[in-house]
Amino acid sequence: MKIPSIGTMWFRRSAHSGREVFVLPSSLLPFGYERIEKETRAPDQWMAIKKALGGSRAETEEVVCRPVLVDRVIRARFAFDQTIHAAEHQKARLARDAFLAGSTPTGTNLLRISRRGEAPAGTDEMLARARADVTGPKVLPPVPRQNPIGCPNGGVRASAG
Repeated sequence: MKIPSIGTMWFRRSAHSGREVFVLPSSLLPFGYERIEKETRAPDQWMAIKKALGGSRAETEEVVCRPVLVDRVIRARFAFDQTIHAAEHQKARLARDAFLAGSTPTGTNLLRISRRGEAPAGTDEMLARARADVTGPKVLPPVPRQNPIGCPNGGVRASAG
């Protein structure tokens, strides 16, 4: 099952506001359900979601698939829309040009961050520290035995005799 191409058929001009409105027909929800069913990388989670929704396919399509399809359609429609992003693209181009010219872009503050005020340790200093850390054998202390069932005597039964 392949979802029909994303086009202008799902966008309509609202008679009330005059704005463009997105309408996702319910007939497309099975496409989203089948895609998730077939391509999920977390089948256990998908099964848990369906179980939590009572095993109803219609409920799962409305609650899970509709938001996923709406997100996909809107991203496909507007992600690369040059008219919407024109101002941000122009700002980014001007900032890039300013950085390449060696100046700070207009309307920005330059903040320099460094890890610490001292120079990083050289190779000889790091090697000396490493040798000091391994001067003798390191033996880990024994790990105390865990009491798996929380009994005061460590889970050992007292003999009745």
